[in-house]
Amino acid sequence: LSRNLGSGNLTSVTGLIQSLVSGAYTWSDLRYDTEENFGIRATTGGLSDGLCEPINCFQENVVILELSLGYTTIMEAVTEIKNNHNPLDQSYTIEVQNSNTYSEQVDINGITTASDKTLTIRAKSGQSPTVTGSGTRMYCFHIDGVDYVKIKGFNLTDCSGTDCANVQLTNADYCVITENTMYNTEEVFIDLDNSCEYDTIKYNYMHSNDAYEGICIGYPNGSCHNCIVHHNLFEDVYGSCITYNNGSNNGYVYNNTFYLRHSNSLSCLSITDDGGTGTKAENNIFYVRGGTLLNTNYAIENDNTSDPTFSSNYNCYYLSGSSDYAAYYEGSSYQELTDWQATGNDINSIQSNPQFVTNGSDFHLQSTSTCNGGGTYEGGDWPPTIESGGSWAIKGNDSPCIDPG
Repeated sequence: LSRNLGSGNLTSVTGLIQSLVSGAYTWSDLRYDTEENFGIRATTGGLSDGLCEPINCFQENVVILELSLGYTTIMEAVTEIKNNHNPLDQSYTIEVQNSNTYSEQVDINGITTASDKTLTIRAKSGQSPTVTGSGTRMYCFHIDGVDYVKIKGFNLTDCSGTDCANVQLTNADYCVITENTMYNTEEVFIDLDNSCEYDTIKYNYMHSNDAYEGICIGYPNGSCHNCIVHHNLFEDVYGSCITYNNGSNNGYVYNNTFYLRHSNSLSCLSITDDGGTGTKAENNIFYVRGGTLLNTNYAIENDNTSDPTFSSNYNCYYLSGSSDYAAYYEGSSYQELTDWQATGNDINSIQSNPQFVTNGSDFHLQSTSTCNGGGTYEGGDWPPTIESGGSWAIKGNDSPCIDPG
């Protein structure tokens, strides 16, 4: 094979020259390093050259290090990049091509990245690998001082020890944690600490931890600013699902679903007394249940009395019991949404049952619409961004969260 159109480099780890077996050979590792239209020429002895139609390469400078190419652990592939391609000369992707379980702590440090030279560690489409911290590992992934890292598509579980987390970010900016399922960890799912900025946590499913909170931002060693949490599902989370600490400013929490029912739950969103300013919460579903006389649950708990810039709006509140409250703010509790709205917050929000397909297991919203053969998508694979593994149905209720404005 060779390039016959374009200006970039066509490469293959296994080589562009191969012997045919039964008259054919399939390349699965072709790479092209320039964002442009390009063409490929196939030359075979005794036959006319074959020319493909022009191919559009949308992603420039991406090299995939597949675990099928001799790496037995994710850490081996990270070490290969750190030792031989550092500072990054282009973007690199480590792709896990199976659904195996990897018992390891993946430490990402000492790698110099840039906005156009990023590092992605992801599961191959259709695969669901697990990284486990079993054996007293503190983290599944630890990103320490490296910017522009993306972790995508893993099951992350069983981390243990003081201050443990499925994913730990330390002094790491512009990182993305997306489309992961996190469960059964001893403390928190994701911890951002020591001056992280502009990190994004999206499309993750987090459930069943044993202590502290779900996502911890800015604790214990330093504030983290401009961190965004959106389109995540939180279920059975100990403590608070999201906590902003240590002067962490300008957090944005939107389009998340919180299902609060852990016996030791506290709140969906918490801002500590030193939690910074400018936090915004919009378009979330706060399903609060399970509060007791000894353990009141809140949708929003803001202990920072010096935060006049906090805002929340366009949310759905469902408060199922007498010990389940809409908010705690500046030393006062507000049980009903109307009480909370009297403070000027959540003016356009609603208090209503969101009408999930099945409480506690299927968090799609019900609809009586006949579109698509039914307006409700049931079941399906996580994250719920495409139609995969589920089906459409007509339900007996319309969720108040569908197109409320």
